[in-house]
Amino acid sequence: MTDFAADKATLLLTTFKYPYAKGEPFLTAELPYLRRHFDRILVQPVIGMPDRRELPEGFELCAPLYRNKDQKAFVAAALLKPAVIGAAVREARRLMKSNHSADFKRLLVWAATRHALERSEGVRRLLAASGPKAAYAYWGHSPALASGLLARQGIPFAVRFHRVDLYHYGAHDYVEGQSRPQSFPWREDIAGADRLIFISGHGQDYYRQTWPVPDFDRKSRISRLGTSDAGRCHQPRQPGSPFVLVSCSRISPVKQVHLIGQMAAELANLGHHVVWHHFGIGDHAPSLNAIEDLKNQPGLDIRMHGWVQNAKLMEFYRTTPVDLFANLSLSEGVPVSIMEAISFDIPVLATAVDGTPEAVVDGQSGLLCTLEEAADSAALARRIDQTMIRSGAVPALAPRRLWEERFDAERNFAEHAADLAALADRVVTA
Repeated sequence: MTDFAADKATLLLTTFKYPYAKGEPFLTAELPYLRRHFDRILVQPVIGMPDRRELPEGFELCAPLYRNKDQKAFVAAALLKPAVIGAAVREARRLMKSNHSADFKRLLVWAATRHALERSEGVRRLLAASGPKAAYAYWGHSPALASGLLARQGIPFAVRFHRVDLYHYGAHDYVEGQSRPQSFPWREDIAGADRLIFISGHGQDYYRQTWPVPDFDRKSRISRLGTSDAGRCHQPRQPGSPFVLVSCSRISPVKQVHLIGQMAAELANLGHHVVWHHFGIGDHAPSLNAIEDLKNQPGLDIRMHGWVQNAKLMEFYRTTPVDLFANLSLSEGVPVSIMEAISFDIPVLATAVDGTPEAVVDGQSGLLCTLEEAADSAALARRIDQTMIRSGAVPALAPRRLWEERFDAERNFAEHAADLAALADRVVTA
């Protein structure tokens, strides 16, 4: 493939799985804004899957480091290389010396990934490209592991942090008191980025306190995610119609989806006809079993939609009057699902964890509760009944106004892409 002329800008975008399977679905909203500033965007995924989405014009897919089913063989082959073992041992010593968690099994996988990413098709093509160029890791964990090499080559790069790649307790299956804190190898290399980008102020503060970085305030940014304006619901709520509750997430321990179902059941016990729609899949058996046990509850209609295309979810919001969106997670970055809900002017009930209070402001876009309150389904149902149903407080809320102020993708992603373009302009090679 022939390189563009020297005045054309190139961006290397490293991802975890995108565009394979359903990975990073929210990244797609960002892509058109990146394309406004870069003529060629190389997409380098860590993991490949059987199913792949089509990339937009101007995006070029590079070979993934390995296929999902081949991870063990990929790691085993890498561990035959003395350089990989040596790097893992040195990083383990550094982590222990700095009193950070050092999960050696995870470290070996990351060492293999780091070695392969530094030699990946995407990195090679970026190094060979002429003209302005930069790199952008969409995640602050394994997709950012080429950062040390890029820094040595003088190529500006940016790293975006969400939740699972930032918080020690951010793993999808993390259970407080039972799970080990996550280990983050090569954080010092990654901290050498020209931009450390956080989707919330909470995330930025957490990083500042956990990994002190010189010039952190200069190089860090809060660049919120966002959603496109998908419209409004134009179907009026009919008097006497059921109370419509919606949730959207994977079914995993951290999401506590079963608590939403239990709250819905308690609302039904208070005399309301409740229809609970859940969008999302998962295999957490305790949650699934708890939800199954609720299906014969009088006054409660449970509709588990599974995974659906985002366009289908947006159509649901446009055609279905929703009374309340609920998210009772143990941990979050700032949920895109909440941004989507408030863009439709749907009030939200959510746990006040991590960056969620930046999207759910008590009395403006919905109601916050503590983790302890989320576990008391009966008390939570009474609160919803008293403050949002019987009092008629819902019309006084203005969720969409907060979306317009903080989560409008047109503004957020345009500013973010322009900042990446400014990084690329620092380096021009003939």
